[in-house]
Amino acid sequence: MLIVFKIVPRAKTEQEREEFFRSLAYSHSGEVPYQIFNSEDDIKDGNIFINLPDDILVLGNSWDKYIKHAIENGLPQYGMGKNYVPNWNDYVQKKMGLQSRRPPEGIFPDLNVVLAT
Repeated sequence: MLIVFKIVPRAKTEQEREEFFRSLAYSHSGEVPYQIFNSEDDIKDGNIFINLPDDILVLGNSWDKYIKHAIENGLPQYGMGKNYVPNWNDYVQKKMGLQSRRPPEGIFPDLNVVLAT
């Protein structure tokens, strides 16, 4: 299993970019490997492809374990009301604990999650 990140360049400074990569590595449990590519690279291998901007922080703990569990068992269908329909973007945003640096808080237009077919 492999998690692939395509990074969308949005950081205003090199320090913001370094802090993004540091937070991504720090919160990774090491159970599921991941690779990072630029947004223009063509990637063919991987189980899940996640586009992320580099001007955010990843605060979720062991996010790779949660993503692996959801790939193997499906997205959770409970806990959000009877009409809740789960989607991968919301799940990844929640489990990775994404935090934006600038307003609007909690909105990530560059976040896009695609499962491999």
